[in-house]
Amino acid sequence: MTYNVIVNNTGSGRANQGRYCVQAGANLTLSSIQIAGTPLVMSASAPSGYICFDLPVINATGTVTVTEMWTVTGCTSPTITNINRRLNYGCGATPFCYTSSTTNNTVNVLVPMNSMSIATVTPSLLSRCGKDENVQVTLTHTGGPNDILTGVKGKLNLPVGFVQLAVSGGGVSYVPGQDSISIPNLSPGGSVTFFVRVRATCAVASGSYSFSFFAKNNAQPCIADNAHQVNTSFIPVQSADLSIQHLRQAHLYHLLEAVI
Repeated sequence: MTYNVIVNNTGSGRANQGRYCVQAGANLTLSSIQIAGTPLVMSASAPSGYICFDLPVINATGTVTVTEMWTVTGCTSPTITNINRRLNYGCGATPFCYTSSTTNNTVNVLVPMNSMSIATVTPSLLSRCGKDENVQVTLTHTGGPNDILTGVKGKLNLPVGFVQLAVSGGGVSYVPGQDSISIPNLSPGGSVTFFVRVRATCAVASGSYSFSFFAKNNAQPCIADNAHQVNTSFIPVQSADLSIQHLRQAHLYHLLEAVI
């Protein structure tokens, strides 16, 4: 969020030692504050609860425009918060000789809609002690036209007796032994498909098992997990490559026995 705030010097002399002070709730963080592209320097002193920045000298009847840039970093209650502003001017050794009245903007931090959809394709059967199988996962960006989906992490939660072996395809990254799969940035309407290779161990009992795949946009902390349930059943039969060799007994006939 960007705010342009005009500071007026309505007096008859130059304004020196001016301080521009801001205060906001827990869900907002001040990203930058500047005048005409030049960042302001943080003041050495400030009223309690405020952050103050040194203003340049403002001539009589002059104005400067202060540009504030704020970032939403949370969505805890109360989600409605104020950005408060005040000006301080010093008089010699007194840092806050004059303090202006407080002005503010009210900000309502809305919990954003999830902009991900998840689709999976799983093997219908997994044999106990069997070969590796791939779970195919596709993430699609369903958000607005100006929203780049960044910081997405995914995780496949496997029941006891199943092992995740590797993740491949789609430009994703995965370090064995860690929970998260890092998803590349997605533009609106874009998607990524990758494969999670799993195996059912010999210790698994018969029955139907469910795999849960979760994905979360870590760049937007207010979005809850976008979960997709992956249901996969398997036959608990040990897989093995067996072959039976059929032996033929050779029968030998003497020539004399074949002659009548």
